Amino acid sequence: MKIPIHKAKLILLIAGSFLLLGCLTPNIQGQYRDPNSRPSPTPTPAPTSRPLRPVNPRQMSGMLSQGGNQLPGIYGQIRWKKELGLPSTDSGLTADTTNCGAIRVRATVQERSASGTFQVSDVGHYRIQDAPTEANGYYVCSYSFTDRNDLLDLPRNRAITVSARLGAFADESFNAALAADPWFGNGQPQPPPGFQRVLIGSRELTLTDTQARANVDFEVTYRPVRMRP
Repeated sequence: MKIPIHKAKLILLIAGSFLLLGCLTPNIQGQYRDPNSRPSPTPTPAPTSRPLRPVNPRQMSGMLSQGGNQLPGIYGQIRWKKELGLPSTDSGLTADTTNCGAIRVRATVQERSASGTFQVSDVGHYRIQDAPTEANGYYVCSYSFTDRNDLLDLPRNRAITVSARLGAFADESFNAALAADPWFGNGQPQPPPGFQRVLIGSRELTLTDTQARANVDFEVTYRPVRMRP
């Protein structure tokens, strides 16, 4: 049977419409979202792993030292041989909990009072580490005097005496024990008869605006007891 031309065109048009509707349906479904559903978050991509470069402790300590060296002030170390033991105020039974604190460093200047007499005044803000470090057979304590923009700041163009002694206690009996009695250590080390512990290295210095930093080191050693006349 022969189909009229106008009917054949109608059939092709209907078939094409169904074909177009079939192509659009998945796209429409894909764009539809349930209003009650929550979109799933996009997963964070894993970061690219990079190997860590090891830090050289010597280089780190060197950088720290260089940074501190730029600050004005008076700096130094107190050292003593490990065979001398650690400071103790109970005849060597126990070590002092703050071994470095058993040593007192002072920075002083002489000032004329209203009456015309000279008196000694402390200058600088003092700090000292608590526990000593060990280096090359010595115990070592580091200290510093620095400025804080107040009346205790280190003066410029004036003579400053930097000295150290054993004992920072108000009770002089404890200070005397640090100088003469046994310390904590192997065999409870003690100065031989007629000797006591002293700190050597005291000196006088002057700070200026162009040279605002100085270094003064001390060492604990045995020296004969000075007999009073």
